[in-house]
Amino acid sequence: MKFFYKFANLFGSVYNRGDLNFDPKGSCLYSPCGNKIVLYDLKNGRSRALSFQSEYNVNHLTISPNGRLLLVSTEKCQLYMVSPITGYILHRKDYQKTAKAINGIQFSSDGRYYALLVDNKALIYLTPGIAFTGSGRELSPFKIHKVLKAHYSDTTFVAWSPDSQLVAVGSKDTTVKVFGVSRSHPNIPMLINLAGHSDELVGGYFGSFSHDDLSLITISKNGQCFVWEASYSTDDLKSIEPREDKLNFSRSGKHYFNDALKSNASHVYVSSTAYNAQIHLLVTGFTNGSVLLHDMPDFSLIYSLELSNLGSIDGITINMDSDWIAFASETFILKQSGTGSGFTHITECLSYSPDGSYLATGGTDAKVRVWDTIGGFCFVTFSEEHKAPITAVEFQPNSGGKVLISASLDGTVRAFDLNRYRNFRTLAAPSASKPAQFISLAVDYISSDFIAAGAQNFFEIFLWSLKTGRLLDCLTGHEAPVSAVKFSPTNNILVSCSWDKTVRTWNLFEGANCTREVLQLGSDAIGLAYRLDGNQIAVSTINGNIYFFSPESGEMLGAPIEGKHDLGLAKTNEEESGDDDKHFNSLCYSIDGQYILAGGRSKHLCLYHAPEKLLVKKFTLTCNKSLEGIFDYISKRKRAEFGFNEALIKAREEGDFAPVRLPGVKRGDLGDRSVNPIVSAYSLQFSPTMRAFAAATTEGILIYSLDTVDYFDPYELDEGISPLSVKESLDNQQYADALMQSLKLRDQKLFTMVIESTPINSIDLTVKSLPVKYIEMCLSLLATALESTAHIEFYILWCQSILRQHGLTLKANYSNASQMSATFRLLHRVITRWSDDLQKVADLNKYRLMLIQTFGDTHNLQEIDSQ
Repeated sequence: MKFFYKFANLFGSVYNRGDLNFDPKGSCLYSPCGNKIVLYDLKNGRSRALSFQSEYNVNHLTISPNGRLLLVSTEKCQLYMVSPITGYILHRKDYQKTAKAINGIQFSSDGRYYALLVDNKALIYLTPGIAFTGSGRELSPFKIHKVLKAHYSDTTFVAWSPDSQLVAVGSKDTTVKVFGVSRSHPNIPMLINLAGHSDELVGGYFGSFSHDDLSLITISKNGQCFVWEASYSTDDLKSIEPREDKLNFSRSGKHYFNDALKSNASHVYVSSTAYNAQIHLLVTGFTNGSVLLHDMPDFSLIYSLELSNLGSIDGITINMDSDWIAFASETFILKQSGTGSGFTHITECLSYSPDGSYLATGGTDAKVRVWDTIGGFCFVTFSEEHKAPITAVEFQPNSGGKVLISASLDGTVRAFDLNRYRNFRTLAAPSASKPAQFISLAVDYISSDFIAAGAQNFFEIFLWSLKTGRLLDCLTGHEAPVSAVKFSPTNNILVSCSWDKTVRTWNLFEGANCTREVLQLGSDAIGLAYRLDGNQIAVSTINGNIYFFSPESGEMLGAPIEGKHDLGLAKTNEEESGDDDKHFNSLCYSIDGQYILAGGRSKHLCLYHAPEKLLVKKFTLTCNKSLEGIFDYISKRKRAEFGFNEALIKAREEGDFAPVRLPGVKRGDLGDRSVNPIVSAYSLQFSPTMRAFAAATTEGILIYSLDTVDYFDPYELDEGISPLSVKESLDNQQYADALMQSLKLRDQKLFTMVIESTPINSIDLTVKSLPVKYIEMCLSLLATALESTAHIEFYILWCQSILRQHGLTLKANYSNASQMSATFRLLHRVITRWSDDLQKVADLNKYRLMLIQTFGDTHNLQEIDSQ
């Protein structure tokens, strides 16, 4: 269980494209990110990624009205039924052989049906698990109820009436068709055709006059908004007695959005819409980043704003209570800006703060971002300082996570103050006319004053003092770009590696002749890692090997790790074989130095036992087939003239224009938006608590954690232990027994219930009767619960009682010191954060009271003077 890390969160890739959806409670937002889904808890200010991963990128999703079922479709016509509680896939259906695209999904208002838009058809399915009168429970996940096919072109939207009796389907053929869901309702025609739009339909909604009527709003791409008044009400449809006049719609309003746009609206189109029938609010997004809010059905403009100048508004959603409106544009959602995906927006470096509470990232967009590892939100972005891609970021070790250093290809190394959120120091090469392109960075562990950076165009290492900002020395000797530099954690030794096939150690206090050792390698050196005790370094080379050396003696420690085959033989579209360019880009030691984590241009991360040179575990980054480098084997029958290009062959067979890409072009045509990036891991680092590690990949920052709660992990469990037995023990006031059972079940919610049900005067007795082997587990669960609880003092009393009664025993007898150290780091980080927050609140209240007292004294003096 020591390395049972599971995918827990996704940073840096906040939104790609697709639908947004609020849960029925209206406080959580579901956002698609590639083949993953990120859940944003707006009330608690946290985010987490579901464990669900599809085979291709997600383009549509919807959640049932009861919140128990999540439907997800992909760009390759796959439909998934997912449990939003656990994130597990319940059912799956492929439409690849029968359809070209899935254009939308939507549950009915009562949750009995869901509509799936496939090409020019709308498929109505029965929702599994819904009880129907006279038919029991429907258990089949994909039981068709009705097929609606009346359009000549692809469908674009689907809307359900409030009573789920009608469904409206829009299409690119500029028409809207209204169908009855019931197979034989005497007053609903088989088809109602609504025409009049001059462009393809984008959105449509029932309830323009009141939230439960059958009036309809339709919106087209060119900015037309029509209001259709129904001849029936929802109460009229409840009656099944035939009437002479059947249901019909008449257009009662015709409006245009372009009249309210601030900018030139000649080439601006509607890109997304959302409507809340409770308050009659229509929200419309446009391709130029504008957003309009209208009150329906009068179409009176409430508000107009510009949200994005980079692209169109791709997604809009409103929660049921109308408290939140979420907008998404390219890689922007809520107030979170992601790095995105593709060749021009990739996160290439990351670094944990010393206490593990912050994670700093830098990428090719020349922006430095700092993320809160607990909440999962980015709270500061430095976007104006650097002018070129960020290649390395490091926290200053002795600053408590308040000083961040970054290196860039623009020739500068910058220091940022995270208290005032400003750049307070800029370090550069001595020659301003020939700036150095920095690709590696290191910060001194001992004094935290020395900053070293390696360049790729000068083949030198530059050394600065952070306090004075002066350049102290230029270390020469390498004959190729310096790919990595690291300071020793225990002494004044600097280690560097280069593409010149050498590793050099430098003593910083020996003047010009500071080179101690030159270690020769057989291939170009790419990555470097320093063990925390300072007695070992690991170097990865371009041939896929990992070498281990002693920095003091310069001797190689055993045979290298040959990791080329561990990375896999995955091929890309242009590669003839899977063996090309397979190596480790990044290395990272565990806290105890016994294990090393390595990643490179592969979908796998490899965890090795450093002393034995054995592969312990492989982590798969993604199964997203929309990326390159996923397939281990590609049939030669699918290869075109210039490599694997199945889509090109298919397009040629259909007679469409399909230009041939020139051979040898890796980045692709800049105008081609369908170029798939190659899956890779650019940077890795363990959290200081060892409870998680982060990987900078093509898809963003992937967080793997030991604290995921979506799996059952019991410890010494027997048949007599269950959640019911825990509650019975609490009812009988057997708190120690209830605590033991909750620890054996390893259920965080059950553990929290036991802790908070125990009286304060029983804490010491309960802790005293707890065996030693459960102490570390109890302390770890307490630290995890302390992160989000409001009962701070109560939980600290528990921790204080455990340490007071079992501290000496743990120190004397505990064998796994590294895991215990990780638990204490987590506890220290949480308590420090709460202490800082409470100190700020106390200071604020103190100064407010002083201000009130001062004004009170002044008022009394004025009264005395007046008398």
